[in-house]
Amino acid sequence: MFVMSADLMTMTLEQLEGDVWPDPDTGWTPLVRNVYRLRKIPLERFEPADFRELLRQKLSIKYLIPPAIEILESQPLIDSQYYEGDLLVATIGIPDDYWSEN
Repeated sequence: MFVMSADLMTMTLEQLEGDVWPDPDTGWTPLVRNVYRLRKIPLERFEPADFRELLRQKLSIKYLIPPAIEILESQPLIDSQYYEGDLLVATIGIPDDYWSEN
């Protein structure tokens, strides 16, 4: 499995992936605007709900699973925003091919 070093946690998803997304359009849904916003924030500043939101969208899995698992190791049923275990559910919902390869 890909392991996130402390240095990588200081980077944004845009930096890690080398893919800068434009600023979201004001007419886009709150979910889409939030996804675009989160891509510009260093991972070390993410809250558990931020990991959950992006993992539910199946985005940036390679970079989000390792820190999400670290959170889940100490708090498996963390209520990141909606209900107890919502981060766990988002993590379990990652496609099987990711888990097979990692």
